[in-house]
Amino acid sequence: MDSLTTLTSSSVLLGLAALGGLLMVLIRLGKKTNPPHWLAMVHGFIAAAGVTLLCYVALFAPIPG
Repeated sequence: MDSLTTLTSSSVLLGLAALGGLLMVLIRLGKKTNPPHWLAMVHGFIAAAGVTLLCYVALFAPIPG
C-alpha cells in the first residue's frame, strides 16, 4: 500500500473509534450504566489499529504534503 492509502485507512479507523467512543458516552449518560465490555474492547482495538497505522506511515513512509 502507498502512504496515502494507509493514511486514509488510519483516518477511517480513527473515525470509527471516535464514533464508538461517542456511543459509549451516550450509553453511560443515558442508561447510567457502563457500556458493554465487548464494545469497549472493539473501540480500543480499532483505535490502536488506527494509531499503529499512523505511526507506521510516519516512521517508514514519506508523508505527502
